[in-house]
Amino acid sequence: MKFILSAALAALLSSALSVSASEDFVCDNDGSKRIVSIVYQNEESLVPCEVRYDKGDGEQTLWTAQSEAGFCEARADEFIQKQESWGWSCEKFEVPDFSDELKDLHTSAY
Repeated sequence: MKFILSAALAALLSSALSVSASEDFVCDNDGSKRIVSIVYQNEESLVPCEVRYDKGDGEQTLWTAQSEAGFCEARADEFIQKQESWGWSCEKFEVPDFSDELKDLHTSAY
């Protein structure tokens, strides 16, 4: 049982640490939600990146950049401003970082 728990925690920790970084913005208009995300393939670099948009019926990629740092951020900012001009209220969504807690759980499982 201890081995299974340790293996599960190791797998969870490994996947949590390898997830690409993103900046997410949630836009609200009278209870309807939209999500604009800037997704980075490498959390230590601004490129390559993608700007993704989700209206609730599936996510679509609006823009991508392979080498131009700042491109995705500028496109996302422009798109968010457009959403706000249409009556949407957009805020950056902060995702909690649980990597330290996962490391603690992993080491305490032994």
